[in-house]
Amino acid sequence: MSDPVRRIRCEVLDRQVDVPANPQRVVCLVSGWTETLWRMGLSDRVVGVSKYCQRYVDTAGKMIAGDYLKVDEGILDDLKPDLILVTGGVQLGLARRWVKQGRPVFVLPLSDSVAGILENIRRLGALMNAMPAAHELTNEMETEIRRFSMNRGASKPRVYAELWFGRHPRMAGGLTFVHDIIRLAGGENIMSHLPEGYPRLDLAEVERQKPAVILLFHEADDHPLDVTAWRKERGWSDRWDFNLIECGIEPGRNLIHDGPSILETIAWLQNQPGFIDCETPRIMSSPDPANPTEDEHREKMAEVKAEMKSRTEAAQERRGILIVNTGHGKGKSTAGFGVVARTLAYNRKAVVIQFIKATPDKAEKILRGDNLVWHAVGGGFTWDTQDRAADIALCEKGWALAEAAMADPEVSLVMLDEMNIVLSMNYLKTDRVFSALKARRPDLHMIITGRDAPEELCAAADLVSEMKEIKHPFNDGIMAQPGIEF
Repeated sequence: MSDPVRRIRCEVLDRQVDVPANPQRVVCLVSGWTETLWRMGLSDRVVGVSKYCQRYVDTAGKMIAGDYLKVDEGILDDLKPDLILVTGGVQLGLARRWVKQGRPVFVLPLSDSVAGILENIRRLGALMNAMPAAHELTNEMETEIRRFSMNRGASKPRVYAELWFGRHPRMAGGLTFVHDIIRLAGGENIMSHLPEGYPRLDLAEVERQKPAVILLFHEADDHPLDVTAWRKERGWSDRWDFNLIECGIEPGRNLIHDGPSILETIAWLQNQPGFIDCETPRIMSSPDPANPTEDEHREKMAEVKAEMKSRTEAAQERRGILIVNTGHGKGKSTAGFGVVARTLAYNRKAVVIQFIKATPDKAEKILRGDNLVWHAVGGGFTWDTQDRAADIALCEKGWALAEAAMADPEVSLVMLDEMNIVLSMNYLKTDRVFSALKARRPDLHMIITGRDAPEELCAAADLVSEMKEIKHPFNDGIMAQPGIEF
């Protein structure tokens, strides 16, 4: 009897993909995810890897199907995989070709942050039907990330990262997990303002910024860099003092690897010269960068004003927006209630529907009035109810109220509190909810709250905020208190 098949939407390919309930013959061509599968105890379900995966895990006994871009399709035929894992970006062409060939390929998005890496680990857990292992790994990593945040020194070295992808050098901009590596190690990425992951080199800007630390990544096996020649070509050593840190392909020293060993890289960087009690050079002429001169402050504020004026003039569209508050930190519902209060202050009508929760939030008492309709349609914590059928029935009741509110032309804002929990537990069908959200009238604002927001919902939303838990009093034995938690 063949293994049951699940149909999972692949956003990168914009299509539904049939995935076995428990994939047993996986070919993984992304080294970070291969490392993840090993860490989750799923190596026995992997039959093929790329040649780069052996940098991070013991791939003995696994067939090498190719490298990052060149794959031997004859080997794929021999392996008969039930799932092929690739990433977006440059591997997307492979994936599209294999889709046409009828191969079982699934594309996970490129991670542009450490949070994105954690999300991909959970996605892998879902694809492999191994969510407990995925949660255990991400929980361990989140704990370590919090430790990094608490252990950072008082001073932040200003850091420039130059990354050699083969023979193509790039910088680390603001839209890459390399930026997070620098930040968590205690540094300040001098190119963090750039709205790209890996922009082209701007050597003049590096010279202007004069970073205290330069991170230089290259691949010693495939494309080694002559660092002595690089130093001579840049000529920076004669212009200012800096610490040069060479980063390579080894686990715990690789800046561009998106597997769990990224935490080892952060720990390694924290102990490198320049990151330990570094006196950070600044570019401002003022002796104290926290107290710029009047001319410096005036010039900086003029730049900010001009930028904001340009962006304000460019933003001319007015329509209803979809807001998603997600993450494992506190404040998702509370933030939504704040927007509800603001809506009421404009004498507009708002509807709040609280799923899962059995009683209305205390905020309802102070906000109640003719313009506010508030429903609590839950049975309480699902671990207390322990009745899936009853929970689903209550969710159906709440969804009927939601559809009615969305159809009311007098309603300006609808807040669906804990809807993400409802979707993640499959109490309501995701396609059904998404269809209604997409079909809502153009001027209706929506707020969706709850942890573990579906990827499709975040992609469709206009505003997504992730509440990240750094510390929580409950973990220190402090009980939930009225006015704070409820």
